[in-house]
Amino acid sequence: MGEENLSPYQQVALSALQEFHGMSYEEALAEAKECTTPEKIAEMDKKIEAKYSMDSAIYGLCFELEYKNMQLERCIKLAEDGKEAIEEKKKSALAFMYKKQIKAMEQEVEDYYKTAANYGDVDKDLPIYKEMFKLFEGEDKTLSDYVSEAIYGGEDISKFVELLKELNLDENELVIDVLEHIHSKWIEQADEDGKFFNPKRENRKFQFSRGLLIGFEEFKKDLLFAKPILDKLGIEYTEEGIKALYESKVRDFMEGIESKEDLQKYIIDRAKRQLAYKGLEENKKRRLEAQTDPEVAMQITEQILENNPIIRDIIKEKENENKKEVKSMKKTSLWDKVRAFFVRENDKEESTKGNGEKTEIKKKSFREDIKHESSGNEPKSEEPRGNEREDDKALDSNSENNNDKIPEDEDRID
Repeated sequence: MGEENLSPYQQVALSALQEFHGMSYEEALAEAKECTTPEKIAEMDKKIEAKYSMDSAIYGLCFELEYKNMQLERCIKLAEDGKEAIEEKKKSALAFMYKKQIKAMEQEVEDYYKTAANYGDVDKDLPIYKEMFKLFEGEDKTLSDYVSEAIYGGEDISKFVELLKELNLDENELVIDVLEHIHSKWIEQADEDGKFFNPKRENRKFQFSRGLLIGFEEFKKDLLFAKPILDKLGIEYTEEGIKALYESKVRDFMEGIESKEDLQKYIIDRAKRQLAYKGLEENKKRRLEAQTDPEVAMQITEQILENNPIIRDIIKEKENENKKEVKSMKKTSLWDKVRAFFVRENDKEESTKGNGEKTEIKKKSFREDIKHESSGNEPKSEEPRGNEREDDKALDSNSENNNDKIPEDEDRID
């Protein structure tokens, strides 16, 4: 039996024995070929622990297919029910009173069809799913059971593969969903073993985060378990394709997260939400409680930044933007101070000049009074200058108040 004839499990065993046990290709191939029965697979799995992750890949793929079918059926049913209700309204003798309501209902129907399109081709995919589920109709099994039997037992799965190819699927998206399922199941298993608290794994705490946070290099490691299954089912993808899509999803996820502290808060809040679930296994509960500790959450954050260059670059970019903004605010504040200083000095000059004019006016008025006394004529009434003094005081007062007004962020500039 050559390598091309190996079953998916044998292919995983071949890779795992070389990568994790240091075997040569020939030694690993010889042992992998022995995995032909459930007993032999179970024996090998004690060494490579691969079946759990392979089962997770199969379950994840089948879950995604069933979920897309369910959402398509749901959206189409809601749309069809809505169309029937609209027809009933239109047939009513009071249809003229329902114009606005009918218009709103028609918009709802349109929205249902748009939502359905997110899960596949509305006209084409539903019949394909129905035919796919008929492959094991009448048998007490799920789609996951059906695919598992073919993967491990060598059952003919060609019809399923043929139908799978006809579906309107984004295969790179499907692969990422499968890898996310494997990662989630690994966390469940690792919680059972208490790996989060293992001192030897202190620098691996970030692995207990969701797949989008751990970095593509870490995330893609589970292709070791998924690839032989995906190949067997004829799912076409490229590592470059799933990497590009992964990075796009990471960028979408990072909307609104602008700093390490924001990411730390997300880790804490997510752990708190999960702690609200009932029936948590004890080790998982302990791990989630630990993740609500700000110090632990920051440790995980630092490890994420170390292992996920996309997140590291996004946060660095946003922090630089914030620094530029603060710097700009600082410069603006400095110019405000300079401007206020010159306004204040100018006000002083005007005030001094104004006082001089008032002195001259007083002298003039005094002379006119003397002249009046000697002439007996009434002195000419001059325009009161008191308002000018009050305006000067107000200007000085406003100037002094504005001069010391510093933006709230000024004291927080690093």
